[in-house]
Amino acid sequence: MNIKKLLIAAAAFAAFNANAALTFSESAAGGYLGPLTFSSSNANVSSPIAGSITNVRLAPLGLSETDLYSVITTGGVATMDFGNGVSSFSFLWGSPDDYNFLDIATNDASSQTYGGAQLGLLGGFSSNGSNANTRLFTIGTTDNTLINSITFRSDGIAFEAAAAIPEPSTYALMIAGLAAVGFVARRRKS
Repeated sequence: MNIKKLLIAAAAFAAFNANAALTFSESAAGGYLGPLTFSSSNANVSSPIAGSITNVRLAPLGLSETDLYSVITTGGVATMDFGNGVSSFSFLWGSPDDYNFLDIATNDASSQTYGGAQLGLLGGFSSNGSNANTRLFTIGTTDNTLINSITFRSDGIAFEAAAAIPEPSTYALMIAGLAAVGFVARRRKS
């Protein structure tokens, strides 16, 4: 995505919800870990599941026919509860659709809903249900806000998602953080 598109997307997001303490990023790259683990779901959620069935579900691009992922079908609701909250969460979004929705609850007692069409416009990808549009999707926070839970919903055929391997920059930040903690602990001992 070039700088101009990024600035337009940022401006559109800011205009859409100036109070939101959330950031969104996506990339076509991303590794696969397995199906998502939900703290609660209804009968219209299948996890783990493998393979594709025409007009039912479409495995995220890059997964083999035996790789497991999660599917939320019409009327399906599945929530991931993060307890004390997290500052970011990544998942592999299999075939983004206009009828896929994310309800995000944060520790500032707000809840925001984002649809596939809206997030596609912000991220510069098409939400047309093609697994060629599989994306590593990351939701992050700003300030001191934390994500308490994310609810995945589908008002259409399916919302396919899998747990994703974080991007290398995430590992670099984690290692730098651990090194800083080790440095501080060592200094305190001296």
